[in-house]
Amino acid sequence: MLWSCSSENENTTEKPLATVFDKSLYPSDIEGIVGPGINAKDSSMLVNSFIENWAKEQLIIAIAEQNIPDDLDVDRLVEDYRLSLIRHSYEQKLVEQRLDSMVTDTEIRRYYESALDQYQLDKTVVQGKFIKLPKEAPEQDTLKLWWKNPVENKQNLAEYCRIYADKFLVEDSIWIDVDYLAAEFPISSLKEGSISGGLNTTISSDEFVYYIKVDKVVRQGQIAPLSYVKNKIIKVILRKRKFELLDNMTDELYKRELDKKNVVISNY
Repeated sequence: MLWSCSSENENTTEKPLATVFDKSLYPSDIEGIVGPGINAKDSSMLVNSFIENWAKEQLIIAIAEQNIPDDLDVDRLVEDYRLSLIRHSYEQKLVEQRLDSMVTDTEIRRYYESALDQYQLDKTVVQGKFIKLPKEAPEQDTLKLWWKNPVENKQNLAEYCRIYADKFLVEDSIWIDVDYLAAEFPISSLKEGSISGGLNTTISSDEFVYYIKVDKVVRQGQIAPLSYVKNKIIKVILRKRKFELLDNMTDELYKRELDKKNVVISNY
C-alpha cells in the first residue's frame, strides 16, 4: 500500500509532499507511519526518508513505463501472474489436505536401488565417533574408559559430551563429510586421500583433546550409503507424489466438469 498511495484526486485541498510527473504524495497518504513515542528529530528523519524513497520508486516506474517495448502486454502479464498465484494457493491447499507424507523404508530402499547412478559421492564420507573436548574438561579418566568401548557406553558418552564437548558425534549410523572432520580435527590422517577405516586415536593440541574413531569410509566417486542420502530420497519421493496427486486431481476435476457441461470442448 505504501508504494501505491500516490493520490490522483484532483479535488483534494492538501498540499503535496512530493510530486513525480503526474503522481503526488499527500500528508493523508503517510498517516500512521510514525508511531507513538518517537521524538521530533527521529520522526522527521523517518518521514523524509519515506518521501524520498517514494519519489525514487515512482520515478523508476515512470521511466520504465516510458520505455516499455511496444510488444509487451503488461495487462496480460499481470493477469497471468494473478492466475498463477490463485492456482498455486489452491494446489498448496490440496497438497496439505491430501498428500500422504509417510514414506516407508521399503519405498526409500526401492528408489535408492533403482537410481544408484544418481548417488555417486562428490566427496569422501566417514562413519565413526568423534569428540573435540577442551583440555580443562573434568572426569577425562572416566571418559577414556567409556571410549574404549563406545558402543556399550554410547549413552554415557553422549551425556558427557552434551555438557563438556566443543563438538561431538557418537551416533553409530551417521555419515559425515571428511572435509568437515579435517577442519575440526586437524591431523593429517583425516585428509581426503589418507583416511581409512579402523583409525582409532587420541591426540592433544594446546586447547583441545581429540578422540577419533573411524569405522567406515566411502570414498569420492563411490555410491553414497543409503543413510547418507535418505533425506534427499524422501524429498524426491514426496515431490513425485505431489505432482502425481495434482495431475490426478486435475484429471478428475476435468472429467467431472465435462460431465456437468461446465466444460465444453468444440470439435474443429
